[in-house]
Amino acid sequence: MSNKEYVQVLLGIIEAQLGWGSSEKWLQRDFENLIDRIYAATRVNLSLSTVKRIWKNAYKELPNSATLDALTRFAGYRDWQDFKVAQGIKKVLDDEAVDDAVPGHTAKGRLTLLRVLLALFLVAMVVFAGYWYFGRKSVVVYDPNDFELSLYAVSNELPNTVFFRIKIPPGITDTVWLQQDWDPRRREALQPTDTLISSIYYAPGYYKAKLVVNHVVMQEVPLQLFSNGWESAVFNDIFQREAPVYVPSDSALRAGEYHFAPEFLKHYRIDLSREYWVGYFLSRDFGSIQAADFSFEITVKNPAFNGGLACRDVRIYFVFSNSYGLIPLCDSGCVSNIQAYFCGNYQNGKKADLSNFGADLEQWVQVRYEARAGHGKIFFNNTLRSEFDYEVPGAELRFISIYTKGSGYWKEAKLFDADGNLLLLE
Repeated sequence: MSNKEYVQVLLGIIEAQLGWGSSEKWLQRDFENLIDRIYAATRVNLSLSTVKRIWKNAYKELPNSATLDALTRFAGYRDWQDFKVAQGIKKVLDDEAVDDAVPGHTAKGRLTLLRVLLALFLVAMVVFAGYWYFGRKSVVVYDPNDFELSLYAVSNELPNTVFFRIKIPPGITDTVWLQQDWDPRRREALQPTDTLISSIYYAPGYYKAKLVVNHVVMQEVPLQLFSNGWESAVFNDIFQREAPVYVPSDSALRAGEYHFAPEFLKHYRIDLSREYWVGYFLSRDFGSIQAADFSFEITVKNPAFNGGLACRDVRIYFVFSNSYGLIPLCDSGCVSNIQAYFCGNYQNGKKADLSNFGADLEQWVQVRYEARAGHGKIFFNNTLRSEFDYEVPGAELRFISIYTKGSGYWKEAKLFDADGNLLLLE
């Protein structure tokens, strides 16, 4: 069997043990319950996205060894290699049973020396392949309670340096990483003796800093950097791995519309020949607005003659206390480049038809998002483009951001609570 086939067998065993029925009918709370059970049994904290990706067979690379070991230990095996060896032996024995049941065959002499040697050879090859694939290093399971992480920011300005107080238990042989936020690329390897580390945040927002060992989160602390109303910046990298150019947001507001003319941006020495993004950020206390029950409206456009680049794009982000949402708009011919995400509902334009998110960005497009009891709907110009269900108990709104690829426009941003009360008007 291939490694992917072994994974499918393992998932079948776990589903049978759980007795919850087919995973095709599982809800998000079922996956969250499974994660809790795996942690209780193995002390390994797997992420919701990882577990969903494995169960939906939506991965290109084989899950990492720590994840596979956790799943196989939960299923009652010592580790991934022990599981594969057991399945290899089971396959040989099952084949023997089938062979004995074929008319004209007898059991006499079936387990010949040749068959035994063949079975042992197959098992040895499985073990050898596993050692070769993973570099075969035993995975140490650490207790998260042995780690400590806290933080404090030095100012209310941008950029902002944040200090992290860290405690790493003695005897750690694996690399401990400090991850600044949700993006695993923004990681820094720590030394066992490190007790204080600083990082720079270039934009306001709601982040979750993590201590990570062997892909397992040991400690996690939230960080909210508040904005002074709407703030704006220009990025050559939307993932903020490069320092942005800060541009006063009040310079963008004209007759109720937010927009930076390309000629204005040139005064800030922004290279308009490169791809660039203009970001607008609102990080504040939104009260108790829940991800499952709120509404948001905004009107946007990104005309080519006003600085939009090839494959013009507008992205609207919502960050909640334990999830996030992304509503994309783009030129209709560029939907392959976009991704849509809302609280666990993920689609990639490379593998899904996201043509409903295509729009004529030469004209104003009114975008409306409505969520009622975890049922979300996205409308462009009052036409339903997408709807989906999700469960994110206790997820409160923390942050809103709007990105335009090139110098786009937006206006009339409105935020409503579950009762339809207007909380924000721009």
